[in-house]
Amino acid sequence: GVNGTSTILERLSASETVSAARAEALGALGRHALEKGDFEDAERTLEQAGATWTRLGKDKEQGTGLIFQAIAAQRQGKLEQAEHLFTEAGEANRRAGHRLMAIISDVNRRLTQYQRGSLNGVEQGLIRAIHQLELLEAVNQAHQTSCILASVRYAQGDAAGAIQTQEEVLARAEPLQYIPVLTMAYPNLARWHLGQGDFRSAATLREAWGAMPEAADPSDVVCEQAIFDAYFHGLRGDQEKADALSEEAVQCVLALKDDRVRVKQIAALSDGLRRHATPKQLDQLDQALNAVTLVGDPIEKLARDLLVAAIALTKDDADPAKLRDAALALRTATAAEGRAGRQTLAGWLTAEAALRAGDTSTADDEANRALAGAVSLQSVWLQLELLGLLARIHPGDVFDERR
Repeated sequence: GVNGTSTILERLSASETVSAARAEALGALGRHALEKGDFEDAERTLEQAGATWTRLGKDKEQGTGLIFQAIAAQRQGKLEQAEHLFTEAGEANRRAGHRLMAIISDVNRRLTQYQRGSLNGVEQGLIRAIHQLELLEAVNQAHQTSCILASVRYAQGDAAGAIQTQEEVLARAEPLQYIPVLTMAYPNLARWHLGQGDFRSAATLREAWGAMPEAADPSDVVCEQAIFDAYFHGLRGDQEKADALSEEAVQCVLALKDDRVRVKQIAALSDGLRRHATPKQLDQLDQALNAVTLVGDPIEKLARDLLVAAIALTKDDADPAKLRDAALALRTATAAEGRAGRQTLAGWLTAEAALRAGDTSTADDEANRALAGAVSLQSVWLQLELLGLLARIHPGDVFDERR
């Protein structure tokens, strides 16, 4: 039975004998913990399995185990650690001659790099990986990597290139009904076409997205779709419908049980509904953020605090001086964590809050610092936002769009 098997695995994993059986037992327990969502236990157990495989000189097994260990770190928000583990996994798989797993490790490393806001070399790395996967005839993996490449191109401000890349892979995956690609392609293209004002294409893609088979976490997908629908009708000028859908989206997010997913969806709400969220909805999001508990995860706590500051900026009753000080502390903390994307966003919030507080000197310093970060990140939309902010700090001045 299951319990008997678990007991045998636990006895083997507790053994001090350096053996393949012990490493396999630890790996099985670690993967089981990962599936249950016990990421800390998964990471600890998989690390023990990896150490055993290292002592045994088994590169292939070590490489596979490092991928799972990296995923456990990634799920906890430890993105830099996950990136390092994916790098080690790639090296171990190359030593073992396991080319496919080496490439998959590299793709995950690039994805993690993108998730933590560092785009340097990501696009070229993904293009190389797609070419290598196609040579190995790993078609499905190549399609999924192309979806990641599309997202990276969009993040760099290349909306046309992103849409073209995503539409090309969708055309190949749709006849095969390859679900992992469709679940990325439909929402991506719906959002991107909406961002360009192409309501007809966005609506068609939203319909295809809604017709997808139920996801592993349907509540998460329902929230994403509710946020999209509210944003769609808000941009079309149907304020009454947008307000009603915004309320549905907020209630959907508040009902989420996974704190990490809730933070992600509140980020989407904060971005997508900022123009027409009601004070009541903002208060609800604020309360939801403050109720989030991410114990032992300082990076995600910083992200939560950044969202709290972003929501506070939209409220007329926010104390700008207090907000400036909080945002500046957050920007300093994100710099210590080495998170370029969050550091830049925090700098932008600091500048905005400082300007509202009448502190134009701090506003100017922080806006220029954040602009340099946005240029480094190749974030076109953020560069435009910051140039607009600098124009408000220095009314009457002319700013070079290439600055």
